[in-house]
Amino acid sequence: MNAKIKLQPTLLASVVTMAILVMGTAAHAQLPSNQFTAEELKVLRDFNALSDKDRIKASDTQLKKMVRFAIENSPLVREAKLNIIAANEDINAAKGSRYPQITGTGQSRVSGGDIPLEGRATGRLSYNVAAQMPLYDWGKIDALIEGKSSARDATVARFRLQGQALAIEATKTCLEYNKQRALLTITDEYIANVDKILGMLGKIAKADAGRASELIQTKSRVLQAKSSQDAVRSKIQETKFKLERILGKDNVASCHGIAASFIVDPDIETIRKNIKRHPQIEALEAERQFQKKSLDQVSASRKPLVQLSSSYGSLYPGVAAGEGYNVSLLVTAPIFDGDILRSNERAAVERVNASDERLEEATRQVDSQYREKYESANSGIKRAQDFTALLEVNDRVRKDFFLQWSSLGRRSLFELLSIEQEQYSLQSNYIVTLFDSMSGYAEIMGNAGIIYGNSDSK
Repeated sequence: MNAKIKLQPTLLASVVTMAILVMGTAAHAQLPSNQFTAEELKVLRDFNALSDKDRIKASDTQLKKMVRFAIENSPLVREAKLNIIAANEDINAAKGSRYPQITGTGQSRVSGGDIPLEGRATGRLSYNVAAQMPLYDWGKIDALIEGKSSARDATVARFRLQGQALAIEATKTCLEYNKQRALLTITDEYIANVDKILGMLGKIAKADAGRASELIQTKSRVLQAKSSQDAVRSKIQETKFKLERILGKDNVASCHGIAASFIVDPDIETIRKNIKRHPQIEALEAERQFQKKSLDQVSASRKPLVQLSSSYGSLYPGVAAGEGYNVSLLVTAPIFDGDILRSNERAAVERVNASDERLEEATRQVDSQYREKYESANSGIKRAQDFTALLEVNDRVRKDFFLQWSSLGRRSLFELLSIEQEQYSLQSNYIVTLFDSMSGYAEIMGNAGIIYGNSDSK
């Protein structure tokens, strides 16, 4: 069973925690705002009350919708589909080599000069119909057809690889967008908290001029936070532009509600066992089969070819009337060609061997990427859990410090600002760790075909 990681909400972290579990308002036609609305916050609170099964089901549904938008909006995917159609036509063309090749010729010829009268062409219309059909070619045509089929399989695998890459890019960009929005929310919260202290200090400084330095120190914290706020807003806008390119301008809101699909730990061992189904591996295997069929074609070319040839038409084109036919059984075989075919056969053998090595290297690389990404993401999810406990404790301390400073005068401004900064830092690290870990899970699931394979647009 996969372990489901439940994230405990804290006071300030609750908004952040719930932000990653947005069900989303699917009816949004405009771009979502950079900050959560009251309606969205209500949805967030209700979303946490759902059962794990319902929550993940809702997230998976939204994820399918988002991926569908990305696939439908991608020129590269449409190009890949057209390449598959072209590959199928290449197979049909290769199959045509099995059947008789019939050609017709018509001509009207006139000649003169010293040619004897009986041999002169007078412009009489003549014609000829010829047909040629292979009887036995040692499997050369079969190898050609199978080679084209392997090339088509490689094209199909690359189509799936393109779709998976697009699904991964769309999902990770959506998670990045939601991460930045969550970071903006907690930055705004931090600025509001420090502004509250600043307002109180303004009143204190009027009564006690010696506290003016504390006012300056607090304003400095606010300015620093606003600088971070501007950076986050800039990142949100940058990510939004990227989403518009991937999903279409009117579909950015489909990013809402996909995060719950990536809190569940993916079954990495099952994914690794099915590594041969990775489209990159399938494409290389298909290319390997193509090279083997090319070798069979070259090998067959070194052996005799048996063909049946026939023709019917004018016996004396342009000269006199008369028609007849010819039927021939042809056997052709290379006797000496300067070792061209022999060298081609050796080259084909080495290409097959090279494709074996390329397939082995790709398999190792994909497996290594799975393990590395899983280890990093899994550690991050566990670390995010640790952050929730720290946030809960630190929030209680922060409230206590504020009460002691504002009512009892037992805490210094430095301690108060430090604990506020600590809370903000913990929340920021929590958000970054959690979303980056989910992004890692998304990449694993995307490469395994789970995201693209579950979409409605294959």
